[in-house]
Amino acid sequence: MAVTRPVRFVFRKLNTGSTVMRAHQLCQIARRFARGAYDFDLSEFPHERDPDSLGAWVGDLPEGCILFFTKHAVKMLDGNLREMLSARGCRVVIDCVDSVIDRLPFAHADLVVSSTYDGYRAMIRAVDDGLIDAAHRDKMALVLHAADIKVYGLGRAQSDSFSTAYLGAPENFLLPEALDGAVAYLKATNPRLMRKSLKVLGNYSFHYGVRPTAGLEARIRSYKPFTKGVTAAHCGAPILINRDVDDATIFLSDSYPFFVDDGSDGDISRAFAHARDAFGGPEWRYAQSIMQSVAARTSPPEITRQLCDALDMV
Repeated sequence: MAVTRPVRFVFRKLNTGSTVMRAHQLCQIARRFARGAYDFDLSEFPHERDPDSLGAWVGDLPEGCILFFTKHAVKMLDGNLREMLSARGCRVVIDCVDSVIDRLPFAHADLVVSSTYDGYRAMIRAVDDGLIDAAHRDKMALVLHAADIKVYGLGRAQSDSFSTAYLGAPENFLLPEALDGAVAYLKATNPRLMRKSLKVLGNYSFHYGVRPTAGLEARIRSYKPFTKGVTAAHCGAPILINRDVDDATIFLSDSYPFFVDDGSDGDISRAFAHARDAFGGPEWRYAQSIMQSVAARTSPPEITRQLCDALDMV
């Protein structure tokens, strides 16, 4: 009989979206859709980093388990902790979300997971360019970022008219003055506000995802998950989004009709007007079909398959 390997999502007790979505919710998704090869659970990293606290935490871990270090927990990983984990037979996976790739502790990891296509490709390029040791080439995998788990139960957008919402943080909301009042702002800066906003998100037929894009030309940088596009897809809604944000053209293709190209006020306003005029027509339905493909690529069973494929590497 095959042995079920224990997997623990390691998180720090922080009220952040990344902790909720890549620890608690990913664990919940994996428990439901994995086929028994792994035993998924959560493990909170100790608040204190003194030897006694770390020793007690490591001692409570199942021997030989796989540890999936999420964003903020990755910052706690160093050589001393890795030695303690190795002594207990643990394997270490680090989750690269919003992290500058060449600053990740590759030396302490058995596998580095990217939540974006562009980020995964950038890690491979960094190896080719000599920025990351070639020994790590076979220690990289892709596990795409899911939508907030509550989005999967919303169903398709119910509005029969053109209506637009932005779901997210204010610093990522790039809206020209000419569109003031045309886009509802749904706050999502913490889990409580996210829950409140998700209750009304299904009322909108179009999502707004235009953001500032400064710094995207850098060779070595962090890579943002395509969560706004994934969220829109699982709501059955097209999205207005920058062409050059991470993963946009990979998910949507170059032929997607509702891209913003240069991010100027005029460009954004023109693209928004184009989407409004296309509502309900052939171009709109084509955009909806593309969003359906995004939803299929980021469904909970598909995310679980990617996760299990990655864990199989360790």
